[in-house]
Amino acid sequence: MNEVFGDVAGEVEAEREGRSTSCLTKEELPEEEIHHNQTILEEVFTPDYNVTEEEVLEYCSVLGIDAEREPHLVPLARTALLQPLPKPWAPVEDPRVGVYFFNQATGGSS
Repeated sequence: MNEVFGDVAGEVEAEREGRSTSCLTKEELPEEEIHHNQTILEEVFTPDYNVTEEEVLEYCSVLGIDAEREPHLVPLARTALLQPLPKPWAPVEDPRVGVYFFNQATGGSS
C-alpha cells in the first residue's frame, strides 16, 4: 500500500509534473493541503472468488437495483463484482469516508 498525505488530487498533480505518485510525501504538499491521511490500496483480484449472495444483494443496493422487483438484473451485479477495476481507477481508503474509487488520470472519484 502507498500512503498518501493530503487530498489524493495532489497525487494527480504530482503525476502530471512527472513526480512518482507512489512516493508522494508530506513534505511535497503545501501545508494547506494536508488535511488527512489517505491510502491508495492495492487491488487484489481473484477471478475464481465465490461471491456470496449477501455481497451480491449489497452491491445491487449500491447500484440502485431492487433485487425483488428487478431479479433479471441481479446476475449483472454478480458479474460486475467479479471484474477488476479498469485502469486508471484505484481503491482509496480515507479515514473520514471509508473506501472510494479514484481515477488517477482525471482526478475524479466515486
